[in-house]
Amino acid sequence: MRSEPKLKALVEKCSEGTLNTEEFPFIEEPKNTKKKNVVSNNRFGGKNNEEDMEEIPNLYAFVIGGIAHNEISSLENSSLDHKLNHKLFIGSTSIITAKDYINELMRLPSPKKELDIKTLDLKSINIQLN
Repeated sequence: MRSEPKLKALVEKCSEGTLNTEEFPFIEEPKNTKKKNVVSNNRFGGKNNEEDMEEIPNLYAFVIGGIAHNEISSLENSSLDHKLNHKLFIGSTSIITAKDYINELMRLPSPKKELDIKTLDLKSINIQLN
């Protein structure tokens, strides 16, 4: 990938407990942020001690409106590289493919024509001209 999705940085900051509280006032302070160095993923053949897995808090990343494959891949890589202090669960209302993205772009309305100053009704616009 050429760039990192913003979602990845957001999830990593949330896991570290370093999110800006002015931007995200609804985020609570982390209660348990123990970093476990031996967490692996059972899906890829790793073995986890059940006691260790119970101590790690969960982090749910749910994207409303759809998530792209590169965002999912990036979040999975962060989780597998042990950059997160949480067990990550990813969810979304849909998974957006490249074809879906192009189709949505094509459905956008065309840009409006440039405004012509001669046809503007300045009386209806509340602007003071000096």
